[in-house]
Amino acid sequence: MKKLVPLFAALLIAGCGEKSLSDSRIEKALQKAVDADSLQERDGLYYQPNKSKPYSGWAKALYDSGQAERLFQIKDGKQDGRTLRWDDDGTKTFEATYKDGTLDGYFELSDDYSGSEEGWPDFEDFYG
Repeated sequence: MKKLVPLFAALLIAGCGEKSLSDSRIEKALQKAVDADSLQERDGLYYQPNKSKPYSGWAKALYDSGQAERLFQIKDGKQDGRTLRWDDDGTKTFEATYKDGTLDGYFELSDDYSGSEEGWPDFEDFYG
């Protein structure tokens, strides 16, 4: 039993420590992602056009230059999973985890993030 306690403690610590997504995982997600503008919002849930089941998967928004602006996961029509945002120069400004449409868990914010973009949270509430 004494040998199992350190093992359980190590597993607990490893399971709680979320990290930023790697560049290769981000690239794969960007390739799979649907255009966020193509999704329809119905009763607070995201749907693909002409579908009756809420969307699950990656969605993205791009700047006019083609540079990624936002990348986020949706599950059963709600933001659920990782969300990332970049400036138009490619600098990542925000990464967080959402659960059932609400900010939950991992959170990373760059020093120059303003939170002023439409649809993105104002983080003054987090800093008092």
